[in-house]
Amino acid sequence: MVLISSKKIRTWVFTFHRIVGLGIGLVIAVVGLTGSLLVFSPELSNTQIKSQLPVIQPEDERLPLPVLYQRAEAYAQANVPQFHEITELAESEHRFFQADEPIYFGYSDMADQFHLLYLNPYTAEVIGNETNTDDIDAFWASLLAFHEGLFAGQWGLYFVGAVGLLTTLLCLSGTILWPGWRKLIAGFKIKWQGHIKRRNFDVHKVVGILASLFLAMATFTGFCWNYSSWTMPAIYALTFSQPGPTDQGVDVPVYSRPIPNVITVGLLGQHLPKMVKMAEATLPGSRFSNAYIGSEPTGIIDWVQCYDTYDCGVLEFDKYSGDLIRTWGLYTGRSRGDFIINTFPAIHYGFFGGLPTRILYVCMGLSPSILIMTGWIMWRHRRKMPDLSTDAVSRPKLPDLRSH
Repeated sequence: MVLISSKKIRTWVFTFHRIVGLGIGLVIAVVGLTGSLLVFSPELSNTQIKSQLPVIQPEDERLPLPVLYQRAEAYAQANVPQFHEITELAESEHRFFQADEPIYFGYSDMADQFHLLYLNPYTAEVIGNETNTDDIDAFWASLLAFHEGLFAGQWGLYFVGAVGLLTTLLCLSGTILWPGWRKLIAGFKIKWQGHIKRRNFDVHKVVGILASLFLAMATFTGFCWNYSSWTMPAIYALTFSQPGPTDQGVDVPVYSRPIPNVITVGLLGQHLPKMVKMAEATLPGSRFSNAYIGSEPTGIIDWVQCYDTYDCGVLEFDKYSGDLIRTWGLYTGRSRGDFIINTFPAIHYGFFGGLPTRILYVCMGLSPSILIMTGWIMWRHRRKMPDLSTDAVSRPKLPDLRSH
């Protein structure tokens, strides 16, 4: 049996780390920077919108959704030429509920133009109509599309997903090469007064080890999302589980059944009280996030209730009868695979620790830019060393950069 020496393994790991890092470093940096912006995109978007609206003074309770809907519809009918119907409403589409946040209603006119109407949720006062949010929404939507797939469609999603997996492996290889395994203090020490090559190497190793865990978590979940048709079945297989009874077939569309001689305008508002009661009974302890009605003849009403910023359940209603067709994302009946998959948003965006971890994720998004820059400098100043096992931190005048 031939044993491979640890020195040779280390050489292979180092070669992989250097080649792959230099090869995809720029893409990692771009994805990381856009990810940092997206971490707080809900708050930034809401702040931009609220800056154009009167200030809302929070009260003890918000008015019921049917009351707010009736007020919005009455206002639109009286003040909007060619008003057609309200097709969506949301307390917080991004699920970051704030007491001073308005509730908005999306409506269309006879020319099929879409508009937004904002109400004070405590008084039902209309505080904004035709607010210019199109540019805001378009910016964040474009940034998300660039982050996920570089504007390259399905192939872009696959490419970024593959980069995410390679980045996870880079985090693993960098952790293996970290000098701190030999001497812990040296692994976190930066010699600011040393040679420029020493400072560069020290910054690379410290930033790399601090960012590796969280960066790996974010990139691996991104890979799983972009390759979901393969990864999700694999997760269920590895956990010896199946999708919960409420989640089976969620990728198979469901449809409403048209009823003859039924007025098809205003169905969302017509069924609103019934859907509120059904949502409260089906998802106890959650709160309304958003709902919208499909414009197609067989379109459905999608209703979202959230327990927190990343864990939400969805109810799908027949828009003609108001009957519940399907539910998914519920606590009841969740399998081990469901649980793992439902944690991905928290892991990818840093929601799991509240504000501190989200701030940390912003910093983690900046780390690839630092790592690719310092890695490129190390590659430019590379030199052959006789022994990779030599402790780089013990040679400040001539650092063995290949020990990382």
